[in-house]
Amino acid sequence: MLKLAIWFLYFHIHSNKVVEKVSRVINFFPAEQQNFITHIFANVILGIISQILMSRREGGREPAMEILVGTTAIKNFIRKNKFYQIPSLVQTEIELRMQTLDQSLIKLSQQVVINREILFEYCIDEKLSGVF
Repeated sequence: MLKLAIWFLYFHIHSNKVVEKVSRVINFFPAEQQNFITHIFANVILGIISQILMSRREGGREPAMEILVGTTAIKNFIRKNKFYQIPSLVQTEIELRMQTLDQSLIKLSQQVVINREILFEYCIDEKLSGVF
């Protein structure tokens, strides 16, 4: 009989980008263990969701979410410490429902859920916030 163990890791890290979260988890460990931890993390990651609760135009809160799915390409970038390549992959993998925080903010702004001021305040890539 095949036993399947699924581990869910929930943690709160002060960062708006999933790449920074991955880096912080790995850097939490002593330097001599980081290579080993990087390989373990790359092998087991299923995905990461990072969110910021934004003020809605009509009151209340709305999450802006960055979503990373643990694809083979993402796992290879993590394994090879090529974190800088992850955001561009997340940005282009729309069919896998991946999205950057900026893409989520722009979508919320286009749907008139949040004000443009909120978009400009939280948008990470200044070029993207200039779309409007």
